[in-house]
Amino acid sequence: MPTKTGKEPEGKKITIKGIAQRAKMGLEVDGVFLIGVSEEDKYAGKFVEVTGYVVEEQGLVAKPYKKGEPVSQGFESAPSVMRTIISIKIMEK
Repeated sequence: MPTKTGKEPEGKKITIKGIAQRAKMGLEVDGVFLIGVSEEDKYAGKFVEVTGYVVEEQGLVAKPYKKGEPVSQGFESAPSVMRTIISIKIMEK
């Protein structure tokens, strides 16, 4: 997600630590989905420290089921996603 010059990216800047696990969206660390990581294979299964900006992704919330319509696949509440990643470090456990 490109940022405008001189402006902070959207979301709250945080640092998370945990084992990077593969998910449909990319990687997941400590309950936060990392979107757009270019070298997923390098980090998957490793203990990492990630710094970036986290937002809630409302667009991924499943719609309530209505009879006769296809079942929506998504989350029941908005998941936390990190699209703007400042750094990812592989840590020694």
